[in-house]
Amino acid sequence: MKKNLGIILFLSFFIVNVNAQEVPNGNFEEWESFQGQNFEFPSGWISSNFSGVPSGIEANAIKTTDAYQGTYAIKLTTVNGLEPSEPHVGVALYDGAIDKTPNALQGYYKTSLVGNDVPYISIDVLSGGSFIGGAVIEFESSQSDYTYFSVPIDYIVENPNADRFFLSILSSIEDGVVGSTLTVDALSFDGSTAVSDYDNPKTTMLLSPNPTSETLNITISDFSDDVDMIIYDINGKVITTRHFSKQFTLDVIQYQMGQYFIELRNKDKSLIQSSSFVISR
Repeated sequence: MKKNLGIILFLSFFIVNVNAQEVPNGNFEEWESFQGQNFEFPSGWISSNFSGVPSGIEANAIKTTDAYQGTYAIKLTTVNGLEPSEPHVGVALYDGAIDKTPNALQGYYKTSLVGNDVPYISIDVLSGGSFIGGAVIEFESSQSDYTYFSVPIDYIVENPNADRFFLSILSSIEDGVVGSTLTVDALSFDGSTAVSDYDNPKTTMLLSPNPTSETLNITISDFSDDVDMIIYDINGKVITTRHFSKQFTLDVIQYQMGQYFIELRNKDKSLIQSSSFVISR
């Protein structure tokens, strides 16, 4: 699958800094056309269109006037990929600075799901380059009308002081089912001083080094059972799966440069923790 163009663009141009508490362009009112390609993208964001459209896949992160507020929202759709067995998941990503520590991520969504598909939104919050907290919300049923959501951000350190966040929105989980959609609008952060969960720790996943070039050390704490690890590329395609406990070293020398997502699931396949890492050489 031809993914290099989207990955290079992601690493070179679309990791941006902002100095605001609100999710930048979280209302999806501002869109730009990508030069030389027939698609748009929300300003400041990177989407699955960057890797899909140049490869001949239809745009699946689009501007829609079916908005909760304002003029536009973003609609993500899982579409046919280059191979019948590899659907192309709709993805929108934002990586930027933040000047306050949020309590929660909130917004409005609507979904149309096929089969047992599950779209989701995840956020990782960082301080000085280290993961300090995050949240994941899965949408397990279709919603024809805009529905409010608010997901608390769990912090793993005492007195968190966030300076960066990574936000990802996906129309499908795992391999995805063609036809599933997730429409999102009016994203924002709730609160400015986080309530520490230090005295009630959650499962922690530490990735190092990140970025990496050859190996990635994955360490989990506060979880006694074995876990299933799933790694996806920027298109939502499953790259590898592993079953391990406590610690695992992943050889990434054969991976292409770019952004990857990692999930941990328990024996019941429920999501425990998610994060992301970058391969740079």
